[in-house]
Amino acid sequence: MNKVYPKIYFIYSYVYDSTLADLTGKKYNEDEQKEAARYIKNIDKEFSKNSDTVIRGISNISGLDWQKPLIDVYVSKYPPYSFSVPLTIKIYKNKKFGVAILVHELVHNILFQNQKLVNYKKLFRDFENEDLSTKYHIIEGAILYKLNEKMFSDGFGGFFKYDDWRSEKSSKEYRRAIEIVIEKGPENIIKRYIIQK
Repeated sequence: MNKVYPKIYFIYSYVYDSTLADLTGKKYNEDEQKEAARYIKNIDKEFSKNSDTVIRGISNISGLDWQKPLIDVYVSKYPPYSFSVPLTIKIYKNKKFGVAILVHELVHNILFQNQKLVNYKKLFRDFENEDLSTKYHIIEGAILYKLNEKMFSDGFGGFFKYDDWRSEKSSKEYRRAIEIVIEKGPENIIKRYIIQK
């Protein structure tokens, strides 16, 4: 069976965006469509520089297969933060930061697509005293670290340069997750919590 390496399709949905605006108590502005169209053009161009390497790298490092040939990435100004399912990226001023967040969410997405192969039960038991957000970012942090190492010869380079989990601006849960990744070793975390086929 051939491996699937999905294409990333950036999409703007008026219905989705206006609903997110409503849910977050903000007033939707129709000019958002033009801003989103410009942003999609910019982030698509920026991501395409490394898209194949990122998509293949996430799969190869994690040992997990992508389950879909296409991943829609919704672009919106209104979510409180970006998230992986449905993959939604906020409009960020810095397109390199936006790409770093997209890569972050793609790692969550492949883990979600392969939930049966991710041993969250063992991870939650091993880190029972850690915050829930920290737990969910340990495996992801290990994969991102190895991806950065592979692509930029530095686990803390590349995407972590823009989405810096060690920074004081980052959440304490992310900082704790990356501390655990370094302490335990990214390869060890991937081996321990992802069931290899």
